[in-house]
Amino acid sequence: MTTQQLPPAGTLPREDNLLLSTLLNFAQSHHERLADQAAGLGLTVPQAKVLYFVESAPTVRKLAVKLRCDASYVTGLVDRLEEQKLMKRQVDPADRRVKMLTLTAAGRRLRGKVIRIMDDAPGLELLTEKEKLLLGELLKKASAN
Repeated sequence: MTTQQLPPAGTLPREDNLLLSTLLNFAQSHHERLADQAAGLGLTVPQAKVLYFVESAPTVRKLAVKLRCDASYVTGLVDRLEEQKLMKRQVDPADRRVKMLTLTAAGRRLRGKVIRIMDDAPGLELLTEKEKLLLGELLKKASAN
């Protein structure tokens, strides 16, 4: 994996610096709100993300890729969710070496709440659908490298 060289602080063009600052402020605000609401559900943000993504990434390895972290870290998150009776590991009938992650009834109920929290980004309601699509496309383009 190659690391990208960053320019020295303060050397970006003013408009790029303003854009990055705005994006970081938006992301930080969203993360802080998510942390507060996840805590109200008895979860950490990483645990909430596991519940959010588990259906599209139903193994530890796939979740690690989705969350961009080490599989051993995800194993610890799943362990804690199992202790809370929110998740179970089951042997994959197609490959007994693989453990599939499934939600319990309580986990499915909590996942519904997590989805509503994570899919709510205050401020985006001020944008039209066309603006949201454009913003999404521009962010995809900018992060494609």
